[in-house]
Amino acid sequence: MAVLMKILGLISILFILPKIPATIGYTSVSCPTISKVASQCSRRIENVCFSDSTCPEGSKCCPSSTDGGCSLNCVKPRVLDGCPVPLDFAMIVDTSGSISRRNFKRLLEFIEEMVDGFDISQEGTHVAIVEYSSKASVQLRFNDFTGSQLNAANLTREVRNIPHSRGFTYIDKALELADKDVFTEEGGMREDVLKIALVMTDGKQTTAEGVLASDILLAAVQPLKDKGVRVISLGIGAATGILDLLTLASTDNDVYLAENFVVLKGLVKELTEKKCPVNGNWSDWNDWGACTLSCGGGEQNSYGPVTIPSGVWGESSVLGTARRSALAMRYHV
Repeated sequence: MAVLMKILGLISILFILPKIPATIGYTSVSCPTISKVASQCSRRIENVCFSDSTCPEGSKCCPSSTDGGCSLNCVKPRVLDGCPVPLDFAMIVDTSGSISRRNFKRLLEFIEEMVDGFDISQEGTHVAIVEYSSKASVQLRFNDFTGSQLNAANLTREVRNIPHSRGFTYIDKALELADKDVFTEEGGMREDVLKIALVMTDGKQTTAEGVLASDILLAAVQPLKDKGVRVISLGIGAATGILDLLTLASTDNDVYLAENFVVLKGLVKELTEKKCPVNGNWSDWNDWGACTLSCGGGEQNSYGPVTIPSGVWGESSVLGTARRSALAMRYHV
């Protein structure tokens, strides 16, 4: 019941990535956002840089805003909010006929803004795209762009080219393709980063008569989960199947609904930011306690509180208590 209340109640999307080591003040930088990305670029482009190493200290080799992000120039990077972490992030996009032309445009705009929220770079987040309707196709693999060409402007152009296929809703075909062609070494999957698959749909899995959609989806999504891919399911609109979304997701907490396509753009920040873990402070240890045994090998313990620094959660507060132990030997003579 708690899960259903969460899904059917106030609509907000938030997935929490596993905790990673971080320190207070940890930041990550990325190329500045290009307000108007050119849909096509001239074949005759003059790049000022080819990698960050060819730029002066404090600047980054990024798409230039002067030509719609077609050429590369050395610019001052922007600081991303939260604690961005490198991801292999695959977007599995519903392009079926149940999505109107207007709503499909909104869906692509949502994906574009989501791309801008990540640190798209060789060392940062890599993005792949699989679209599906009656058939499924890979629109972008993790390694289709490399080096400084792996940037948000180039990915935005790929997003705009996602076809509106207008077929049925075969989510399982997209999952199988993501497993075989995307989350693989040949598809550019990295071993040492978090792996996320965001499955977007506005409807239910298409099935033959007498076949359960949950059985089809479970068989299709399990190979991805076996590879350590965290699957997030996003249902858009009232026609989505709750059981389908629950079957797809890695956990019940990875199932979310958006009321309609209009509200999608407001959810970008929740999908692309992560709050920073903080380092607690050790307070002074208390005196050693009495030995746990009156004779032989025992243990002595000392305790000390761990506090969160002031300004993180308001005033300085006690997070918990730590214990240190030592082996002690007592003998009766």
